[in-house]
Amino acid sequence: MNNLLLIDDRKDFIEAFTADCTAKGYALYSERSLAGLKKLMPNLHHKIACVILDIKCLHTDDQEIEDPSFITSAITYLDQNFAKFPRMILTGDDTEYDQIKRYYKDEDIFLKTTEDKDRLFTKIKYYIDNSDELRVRRQNPEAFEAFGTGLLADSKGTTLYQLFKAAEEGILKQNNFNTLRELFEDVLLWANTRGLIPNSCIKPDGRPKSRMVL
Repeated sequence: MNNLLLIDDRKDFIEAFTADCTAKGYALYSERSLAGLKKLMPNLHHKIACVILDIKCLHTDDQEIEDPSFITSAITYLDQNFAKFPRMILTGDDTEYDQIKRYYKDEDIFLKTTEDKDRLFTKIKYYIDNSDELRVRRQNPEAFEAFGTGLLADSKGTTLYQLFKAAEEGILKQNNFNTLRELFEDVLLWANTRGLIPNSCIKPDGRPKSRMVL
C-alpha cells in the first residue's frame, strides 16, 4: 500500500512533494481543503497508508485565505470517522510548530524544511511497511488493547495480527489454533499475576492449567 493523501493548498509544495514521493515509489493523492479531505477519505482510507495535513489550510476550495482553525477541524473529523488512522502534520513556521507540539502532544509534526524531510519520509515508510497490520489493529481495537497498553508483550500483537489475516483469507490451520491457545495462556498468566486466577491453576512449568480455568 504505497499510496498517501496530502491536504495542502499550495500548488508549488504539492508539486515538489509529489516529485519526492514519486522518487521513492509512492503514489500521492492531494486535495487543498477540509472539504477535499472529507470527499476522498471515505473512498481512499482502505487504499492509503497515511494522511499528511498542512497545519494551515482551507475549509473549502473556494476560500482564498488559509484558516488556522483547519487543523483542529481536520483532526476532529479524522478522530470521529477514522479513529487511529495514521496522520502527520506539516508546518513551515517554527512558532506554529512549537504551539501545536504543546497542544497536540501525540501528533507527528514536521517542518517543511530539507532537514526535516528525511524524518518525515522515515515515518511515512513505517506506515507503508506496516499498513496492513495497522489496518487490522484499527478494525479490531478491543482485541489489541492489551498490547497497546503494555499488559501483554507487543510481539504477541503481531502474532494476533497474523491470526486475523489467516482468518480473513480463510486459511486457518491447526498450527494457527495452537498459536491462539498460546495467546490465551498468556492472558491467563497475566490474570494470575493480578490475582484474578489462583496459583492452583498454574502448572509447575509455569503454564496455566487451561482446562481448570475453563
